[in-house]
Amino acid sequence: MGNDERMSAQTTLRISLVTEIVQTREELVARAHEIASIIAAKPAAAIQGSVRAIWEALDMPRHAATANALKYTQLGNPIGRAEVDRWSASKAKWRLR
Repeated sequence: MGNDERMSAQTTLRISLVTEIVQTREELVARAHEIASIIAAKPAAAIQGSVRAIWEALDMPRHAATANALKYTQLGNPIGRAEVDRWSASKAKWRLR
């Protein structure tokens, strides 16, 4: 409906357009910093591959983006040079929202 309709925060959460809602601007800034810190702690090559995949996929039909996705997992994980030892790496602490 374009400009004739707006979605509430609760609706966007219900349809999975967003994954969480905060109540105040202060909570928003704090949560944005928390998420940025989590992303910044990841291996740079993995984040770079994810960002490239997202931007490139925007210009492709869905089937082409899906077929092309594997190369980005390999970009951040060149054979013989792993940035992360998955067996000894600390496990993420899951948070239920």
